[in-house]
Amino acid sequence: MEKQAKLFKLLNGVNVNKYVDKKQSLSYLKWMEGFRILHNYVEAVEYRVIDSEGYQYFDSPLGIYVKTEVSVWFEGEKITKSFTLPVLDFSNNPMYSTEGKVIRFKKEIDRPIANMFDINSTIQRCYIKTIAMLGLGSYIYSGFEQPETENMIDAKVIDGKQQEQERKNKIWADFNSLLKKNKIEIEEYLTKNKIDKKNKTELMIFCEKTLKNGVK
Repeated sequence: MEKQAKLFKLLNGVNVNKYVDKKQSLSYLKWMEGFRILHNYVEAVEYRVIDSEGYQYFDSPLGIYVKTEVSVWFEGEKITKSFTLPVLDFSNNPMYSTEGKVIRFKKEIDRPIANMFDINSTIQRCYIKTIAMLGLGSYIYSGFEQPETENMIDAKVIDGKQQEQERKNKIWADFNSLLKKNKIEIEEYLTKNKIDKKNKTELMIFCEKTLKNGVK
């Protein structure tokens, strides 16, 4: 529980306003951005839709709903949260899996039927609210414009290009260290193995193989 509270405090202080959208005056964190941000503060993330008899939704006389679960590893401990969300139409009315009648404003009307797009959209919203249970973006659903904490920090998101460049930088640094350990000059070693430093792709592949197999 101590690490769970520590994680919530950390994520609750992350300002995600840059990744927030609005729908009908309601603010929400975009689900994919939520996952990207979350990965930068925990060691690993797992998520799943909780099925009901092979379907990705639960049926009830009052409408259908979905359940999602998100597990993260923080400082070596697994922390899991789940959330339930009803499938609603554009007027925020419950949707159903079968045809029938429903009373609205004292009038009997055809009840709205959900399709897979409605289910999938609700699953995405349910995921992001499950993440909010861990702390990330929780202030949005509490009606605040920014985290209500003195420890507020801006959301940290590393894009794919930056991650790839950091990976290459590490490979080159490890390769350089390996050659220095064996008292070998980089230029001489690359020339000997006919590797052109200007060809970045070829260079990285060669460095990775050398690190894996050792200096020859």
